[in-house]
Amino acid sequence: MSARSASIVTRITVVFTVFVVLGTLAAGLLVYRGVQDELINAARNDLRRTLDQGRTRLDGFAGTLADDIGFLSANDAMADLLAAQDSTDTLAIDAALDRVSLLLESFIRSREQYAQVRLIAAEGSGMELVRFDRTNTGVRRVDSADLQPKGARDYYLATMALGAGERYFSAIDLNKEQGRIEVPHRPTLRAAAPLFTPSGERAGIVIINADLRPLFRELEGFARGYQRLVLADAQGQVLLHPDTSRMFRHEVGGRFTLDEVTENAGEVFITEQTDWGARWLSGPHVLQVDVSRNALLAGLRRQRDLSLATTAGIALLFVLLSLLYARSIGRALDRLTARVERYAAGEGNAELPVDRRDEIGRLSRSLARMQERIDARVRDLETARADAEASDRARREMLANMSHEVRTPLNAILGMSADLDTTSLSEADQQKLGIVQRSAERLRGLVDDLLLHARIGEGRLRVEPAAVDVRTLIMDIAQAHLPVARAKGVALLTRLDDLPPTCLIDPLRLHQIVDNLVGNAVKFTPRGNVDIIASANEEELVVSVKDSGPGISKEDAVRIFQRFERA
Repeated sequence: MSARSASIVTRITVVFTVFVVLGTLAAGLLVYRGVQDELINAARNDLRRTLDQGRTRLDGFAGTLADDIGFLSANDAMADLLAAQDSTDTLAIDAALDRVSLLLESFIRSREQYAQVRLIAAEGSGMELVRFDRTNTGVRRVDSADLQPKGARDYYLATMALGAGERYFSAIDLNKEQGRIEVPHRPTLRAAAPLFTPSGERAGIVIINADLRPLFRELEGFARGYQRLVLADAQGQVLLHPDTSRMFRHEVGGRFTLDEVTENAGEVFITEQTDWGARWLSGPHVLQVDVSRNALLAGLRRQRDLSLATTAGIALLFVLLSLLYARSIGRALDRLTARVERYAAGEGNAELPVDRRDEIGRLSRSLARMQERIDARVRDLETARADAEASDRARREMLANMSHEVRTPLNAILGMSADLDTTSLSEADQQKLGIVQRSAERLRGLVDDLLLHARIGEGRLRVEPAAVDVRTLIMDIAQAHLPVARAKGVALLTRLDDLPPTCLIDPLRLHQIVDNLVGNAVKFTPRGNVDIIASANEEELVVSVKDSGPGISKEDAVRIFQRFERA
């Protein structure tokens, strides 16, 4: 991954942009949900208003129909006719019937919503006495020859069974003539009232056939926008529907109920309904108003999609602008980083943009101050190193001179001891002289090491193995420390039984180590004994020094191998 693609500025910008876009989308979604809920609530309120209008209009229509049938059953002309029937005066009956006919004609002419008004006698199988029909050309009185008996019709039988002052309302159905459904279909509601003579005998009925087509059109006009208004009877059969092919299916063949109105694949309907007609009709009818949720929200969804597209475009533009701005900041940081890296690589001081007023300028000024401190520290270190090198050279020269001066008398000691005549010396004196000679040899080796101090300081001291009589070397060390041990009352013991005649080892280094160990043991043992034990096999020589002194504490034991430390 390139440095720029991994830029923290770019990553922060992209992440921030993503958060802004997600936050905008989330806020838009919440607003959309809120507007959607408000729109649905408003739609429900509209449905309720439409429902109230429809119910009020139906109640008004049924109430008017009830008042009209009441008027036709109880007026002066009808009272005269009923009274004449009690008297059996034929002339009086005919005159009263003519007045009733005039009343019925004037009545139907004044009521455009009524399709038919009839007077039906109780005699003659319920023969129609007077009938007026509304046609396309006006109101027409049906000839006497075309009048029909209605005694077998349900509305006639039901009305004849009522008492005085009661009203009959039929079911809403399609009008039939001669037993056949009239074409074009005409939804009809019948209202009837029984007629009684002054003597209480049933004289017949008066009936109004109301054409519901104008009423249905008026109800459909209440439905606004995407609303649908539906009316169903007590059995759920649909009587009014925007699709006329679904009305009165139970009469023309088939079935279409209220439950099937909102059964549409992929559609969800918002529905409000109320009962109507229990006061007038044989059972409660259902008036329902609904609206398709998809149709209702179509405009809002188009606005949502447009808003999403606009938001996406703005977000993309914002991302591009943010990336361009991030690249400008990233380039400034890249230049700053490159200058610091060159400085770290020792390519001289980096020129930093210290004049900027933003965070990059603050960082540059801090880096510049750090460079100054680092440069000052480097200069101090270079000065200290030069002083240390000069001191080291002086020390080496001093050691070389001192070693040279010490070596001269030491060579004299070695030379003079070698020239001594040992034949006149006792065996003990000869041993002592041998110890002196060997100690002088070892001292000369130490002086030679001082001359090689530079190599010692660098850790390049060479080990020069040789065939050594370890037993004699250890005995010489013991003899050298024996006077001090005797003076302190310390017994100095050696156990050297398992040593071979010679071992391949650096005699000077071995002598230094064992001599220091024995010297420390004798020095720090107030009384008791010091044991020097040595053993060897084909690969290694093991020399141990044990004493009965106080030993070394655990705290001091961790420091005994550090330079210039004592325990």
